[in-house]
Amino acid sequence: PVNYPPIPQSALDAFWSHVQKGATCWLWTGALNPKGYGHLKYRVCRHPYDWMAHRFSWTIHRDAIPADQCVLHTCDTPNCVNPEHLFLGSRADNNADCCAKGRHPIGEAHYKGRLTPDIVRAIRDGWDAGMSARALGLRYGICPQHAWAIARGDKWKHVK
Repeated sequence: PVNYPPIPQSALDAFWSHVQKGATCWLWTGALNPKGYGHLKYRVCRHPYDWMAHRFSWTIHRDAIPADQCVLHTCDTPNCVNPEHLFLGSRADNNADCCAKGRHPIGEAHYKGRLTPDIVRAIRDGWDAGMSARALGLRYGICPQHAWAIARGDKWKHVK
């Protein structure tokens, strides 16, 4: 677990002043990051601490968070801090949860995406016509391994 000093009462007071308890979710009403997750800052002896609100909630209600674990939401509400809606998981668990809930951008919506569904179809058509992965990679500006994975349907599975 990350070794934090004891949380001071002033930080607990600051946390609770920004929690609005609803029938199910407890919504964080303080600062939010661009993805909508709550954010809490405080100081102990001039040392600043910067927490995601749901991670702070887990810590004060449950226990320290192991260094290799993420705090995930069952409710899929980023600013929820209800400990009953939180659970621990690995980075892989977090990514799988994100994909399962349709929140992970795929294909051309991904910030690094360079291909389009039309190009993906053209790669598959070229493969079916006998082009090599190397030739397809050169034609479309991608590595042969990526062209091969697209042609086999391992990548860009959402494009039919």
